[in-house]
Amino acid sequence: PVLQMVYSTEEIKRWKGMPFDEFRRKHPGWIWSESRLKGLMFDENGYIYVRMWEPTRGVRIGYIADYTPEAEEAMHKEAAQALADVAAGLGDIFDPDAPDDD
Repeated sequence: PVLQMVYSTEEIKRWKGMPFDEFRRKHPGWIWSESRLKGLMFDENGYIYVRMWEPTRGVRIGYIADYTPEAEEAMHKEAAQALADVAAGLGDIFDPDAPDDD
């Protein structure tokens, strides 16, 4: 058996944790891959919560029913590559205040 980390109520609230059963009712088609299961949060009473908010970036975590684990993995790889490219000074950074090239 894999030991799961126990999170404080404060930390679960910070991630806007939704009770697992409620999440399953709202997202019945969600496929639980191993990497997705690692993101679950357990409180001291053994209740399970699903993270709904990314507090370090201030964005909602999206859950789309047909969003496959393979698509999620590919998106994570593309996002990591994009961040690495920007850090290396490659690629274009969108600037909404820059004049159009037209």
